[in-house]
Amino acid sequence: MNLLLDPMFWALISMLGMVGSNTIADRSEVGAFKYYGIAVIALVLAPRFIIPLPFIEQQRFEISNQLIVGFIPMIAAVFLWLPLYKIVWATSPDEKEHLITSGVYGLVRHPGYLGDILFILGWSVLFGSVAGIMLTPLWVVAFYLHSLIEENSLVAEHGQLYSSYKLRVRSRVLPGVPF
Repeated sequence: MNLLLDPMFWALISMLGMVGSNTIADRSEVGAFKYYGIAVIALVLAPRFIIPLPFIEQQRFEISNQLIVGFIPMIAAVFLWLPLYKIVWATSPDEKEHLITSGVYGLVRHPGYLGDILFILGWSVLFGSVAGIMLTPLWVVAFYLHSLIEENSLVAEHGQLYSSYKLRVRSRVLPGVPF
């Protein structure tokens, strides 16, 4: 099998990107380099867009209304991402950023990660990608672990304000899941 057609190769590349993004989350001197942040985020996201595509060798499925079923989580993701345009997402937190705690941030502390998971889940359904669906729990765990590191930076930057927010909004990535 050609390595570039193997979904597990792309999953590995994405996980390496996630490791790189962990350096951004808790190290202001590394996170200060915006283009490093963009490159790492591309490493996390691009492979996850590639995995479901038709040229990647894997089992496929078909369901009725596949287009609608796939687009619903993708549309929800876009709404979760909208508040992210108010923050500097490619770098670590800094003193210029205002802490947002309302709207979708009142539902989960990391709505961007939830949006990312939902978008790729919908994308996987659109293409009938078994690998994309099966890897979704791995992305949930990866974003949860990343949020643990990121929240150290947020507490360091915003102090008691963020600590109080954590007590009020218990869910990090998945609504109703208090971890």
